[in-house]
Amino acid sequence: MTQALRPDFLIKNMPTMQPIRGDDGPTEEERLLAAMTLSSGWIRFVAFKDELIQDMNKANKAAIAQGLSFEQIGQNTIITNMAIDIIDRLFNKVSDAVEVVEQNGNK
Repeated sequence: MTQALRPDFLIKNMPTMQPIRGDDGPTEEERLLAAMTLSSGWIRFVAFKDELIQDMNKANKAAIAQGLSFEQIGQNTIITNMAIDIIDRLFNKVSDAVEVVEQNGNK
């Protein structure tokens, strides 16, 4: 019997969440990230992210349609999900910065 592939080798090396901080207001990094979302380029960048995720999901469906083995489909699914999680974390970083700036104003 074969053992399932466990992707925790990559997760161990990923940065962890920032510790909760006091009410010092938004950091310079948070202000810069939040300001980035006000540009028209950000709207296109978000659309590109969504297209990229859809393409990755379509690749998994294509692998199934081509009749790849369960092992190959499983590996594709794990890698795709990990890539999507990383992309989402990048966008969540910006969304969190926007939230902090909006909650605290421009202190």
